[in-house]
Amino acid sequence: MKKALLTSIAALAIAGCSSYSELSSDVPAFALVDNDETPVASYVVCNTSYNLFGILPLCSGETWKQGDIDRSNMHNTIWFKDHCTLDENIASVKHALSVAGSDRVSNIVSDQEESYAWSLFLVSRKTLKTTCLIVKSKNGKNGTQP
Repeated sequence: MKKALLTSIAALAIAGCSSYSELSSDVPAFALVDNDETPVASYVVCNTSYNLFGILPLCSGETWKQGDIDRSNMHNTIWFKDHCTLDENIASVKHALSVAGSDRVSNIVSDQEESYAWSLFLVSRKTLKTTCLIVKSKNGKNGTQP
């Protein structure tokens, strides 16, 4: 049992917990938005967490909620807390909106995956990914280029 636990913890240390954020002004020409709205940017945030026996949080990523996007994917691991939640991802989307100079999104989708098998069923890995298109603001503001 000790060997399996140590193997699981070693796999966790190698895999790492983090979040990934990408704000891009290169919106595909085929991006469909209702009512002929104009997308100014696309945003993706992906967060990962690990829990021992599925209930005790070991670590998770902290999403981009402040500062510049260039530093968003560095030093974003939180130990012994589970920040891999939809609220955490939506807070990151709200920050991306403020950086892009808009207050509206379209086509927002969140996907969650959970897996136990990779660690002999001792540690669960949860990944939550949220994607959206940032749409030009109704009040006439043009989105700034990220």
